[in-house]
Amino acid sequence: MDGLSLLRETRKQWPQTKIILMTAYGSPEVKNRAEEMGAFAYIEKPFIYSKMRDLVMRALQEAEAASATE
Repeated sequence: MDGLSLLRETRKQWPQTKIILMTAYGSPEVKNRAEEMGAFAYIEKPFIYSKMRDLVMRALQEAEAASATE
């Protein structure tokens, strides 16, 4: 299963999950498709640790804010 397929299946089962798609072979087309499918973020390998940490922190903050308004 490729990343976009995994993204699709995860969004079906857990639509509120913040998904950061990581790829070794990125392209603008895949990035656009991932965003259209609801990925929280898209990052290419090799990635910078601090950028990944910031994405995860932002995703957690958004998820926390969303759950606080429910």
